[in-house]
Amino acid sequence: MKTIFRISALAFLLTAASSPCFAMQENMEVSKERAKAMGVAIRSHTNGEAGVKVWIEFKTQGVLKNFARVELEMSAGGKHLVSAPLLASRPTADSVSAYFSADPVYLATSVLTIVAQDGERTRIGYRLKLRDFIEQEKAQ
Repeated sequence: MKTIFRISALAFLLTAASSPCFAMQENMEVSKERAKAMGVAIRSHTNGEAGVKVWIEFKTQGVLKNFARVELEMSAGGKHLVSAPLLASRPTADSVSAYFSADPVYLATSVLTIVAQDGERTRIGYRLKLRDFIEQEKAQ
């Protein structure tokens, strides 16, 4: 009897552990045209010794109305270098702005992700590859 109970308990735990996570984030790539339609603007300029300063600005409306955070990912040579949330500010009640500075060499492989709460336990990440938004010649 104890063996059947233990096997049943083990089967239950394995089934529960293999179910999908209760909080998920779905990521999608965003083209330059789609970003413009969403109200997202990315701009950059040289920032002295710090390299290039990159800003992302957008309105908290439409799919971004439940904005949660902006994340930065950098890689080089196929290796992951940095993942970090950016400090977002709200210049107005319905807009968000965030920025970072980096060496221009890393901008082509950098991605900004705008994360918005889609449901109680789900988020959507809108991934913007900076190589599509910043001209490399201007960045250098």
